[in-house]
Amino acid sequence: WSDPFRQDRIYQVLGEQEVHSLDDSEALLHDTLAIPATELIALLPENPSPEAREAAAMLAGWDGYLGADSGAALLYEMVIAALSERFHAAIIPPEAQDLISRVNLDAMLTALTTLDPRLGSDPAETRRTLIEGALVDGWAKAVELVGPDPSQWCWGDLHRVNIAHPLSDITAIASDFPPIEGGRSGGDGTTVMARGMRARGGYSVRHGASFLFAADVGNWDRTRFLLLPGQSADPASPHYRDFYAPWLAGEMVEWSFSRAAVDEAAVKRFTLSPH
Repeated sequence: WSDPFRQDRIYQVLGEQEVHSLDDSEALLHDTLAIPATELIALLPENPSPEAREAAAMLAGWDGYLGADSGAALLYEMVIAALSERFHAAIIPPEAQDLISRVNLDAMLTALTTLDPRLGSDPAETRRTLIEGALVDGWAKAVELVGPDPSQWCWGDLHRVNIAHPLSDITAIASDFPPIEGGRSGGDGTTVMARGMRARGGYSVRHGASFLFAADVGNWDRTRFLLLPGQSADPASPHYRDFYAPWLAGEMVEWSFSRAAVDEAAVKRFTLSPH
């Protein structure tokens, strides 16, 4: 049921490479190009209204990568949400809007790109009106959330990775399992580096790939991985959150596989003895 953007981006990258290396696999796992962003950029009006001009210019000069430090990425997220709401209101009959709460992003962008007849008697004008309205709304939302200076906007300031125990409302559990929070992230649910949000649930990362794995089948000891938030489930362990920062930064580590490599990397041994 998911939109095809992540799959499409993987095919796009692999199709451009004659040889795919382990470094390429690691880079692809952390790729933040948003195909719907590039599709939206292609649809921006050439001569936007004065109210939409600043937002259109900011997106038009952007490469479509959802970096944590990107102001255009933050603006895009506001604009695409506003466009989805406007498109839903324009396309779905009023009597069905409670039943159909949203339209798939891929379906919306396809309809706008192809000037689907359901856009009305003048699809091009409807598209322009929807996009310009979304640009105005998106800019206003960005100003509301992060202030009036677009040079200070960063997607990662809103898109954070906060991890709490599901039973953290219970005081005893909250004290034993302190939250892991504050980390800034790029990407979203449409990028290969999946860092999705819950619909209408804010901008924090709510789902994605907590375990990442890039294997070298010719030399298993060169295999790389990440495991969020760490290699231990014990909050008292120094390894409880030791992968949190590398996971955010996309810095994968080698996976010791052979006995010799495991022995060399080991820092502690456990002996399990049955009673």
